[in-house]
Amino acid sequence: MRVISGSDVELFLDAGAELGEGPVWDDRAQDLWWVDISAGRVHRCSPAGHDHVVLAASQDTGSVALTETGGTLVVAVGQDLVLLHPAGDTSHLVTVGDVVRTGVLNDCNCDPAGNLWVGVKTEAETEPIGCLRIVTPSLAVTTVLEALTVPNGIDWSPDGRWMYFADSPTLRVDAFPVQDERPGSPRLGPPATLALAEPGQGIPDGLTVDSEGAVWVAYWDGWRVCRYLPDGTLDTVVEVPVAKVTSCTFGGEDLRELYVTTAAYELSAAGRTAQPAAGGIFRARVEVPGLPARRFTPHPA
Repeated sequence: MRVISGSDVELFLDAGAELGEGPVWDDRAQDLWWVDISAGRVHRCSPAGHDHVVLAASQDTGSVALTETGGTLVVAVGQDLVLLHPAGDTSHLVTVGDVVRTGVLNDCNCDPAGNLWVGVKTEAETEPIGCLRIVTPSLAVTTVLEALTVPNGIDWSPDGRWMYFADSPTLRVDAFPVQDERPGSPRLGPPATLALAEPGQGIPDGLTVDSEGAVWVAYWDGWRVCRYLPDGTLDTVVEVPVAKVTSCTFGGEDLRELYVTTAAYELSAAGRTAQPAAGGIFRARVEVPGLPARRFTPHPA
């Protein structure tokens, strides 16, 4: 097992985010998009670390997804998906979260068939009444998984045959076989456990898949990102000097820069003093490149 730590894990951006999340690399513009959930902000950052807020919303911003339309993003805001246009204005797309009227959108990602998968959780994150929903390019919405508490970390194997997913309180990362890849009607088979954290080792949060099909998992309260081979073997650990590691993505011209978001959320005053970089974005050079982010392009019927 390889360990990446110390000076090999640099503080790329001292962002001071309360709840940094949802990093997505735009391989065409060579920019990193990320969100500060509780602040309601969507950020765009250059490889040189020049960061600015593109959207400041009045609700939580759970995640973002790229589109084929230059400079336009899909943003999960509260219960809705909205389009964020290049000028910074937004337009409503579709309402997705409606779990007992307290449902909010969390992680999202686009599958190989062009559908956007979005996790819905309650604000309290304590009841197993959340779900994972699919939004097609024509904006049809269906539910694919139910009885979830904090749906996180959605991604697919390079061949599209496996979907990886974490309902964080279970401490598991599950691998679901994709049984039907027709646009708008994907079905999942029974899951297998890819990784299971022991109590006290951290909680699986966001994840991403590299070009070899290995799964990189960020661990909240775990101080690390772990790379698992498709058979579940722990292959690499990236040690982060911050406890609340939230998500990760690949960037850079060769997609071999691992960008890692973190949070200061729920840290005590003493914890914030001990972890001054909490809420920052870290970067590490890795051997295996990632994959370009898939793009969701809505075309309402």
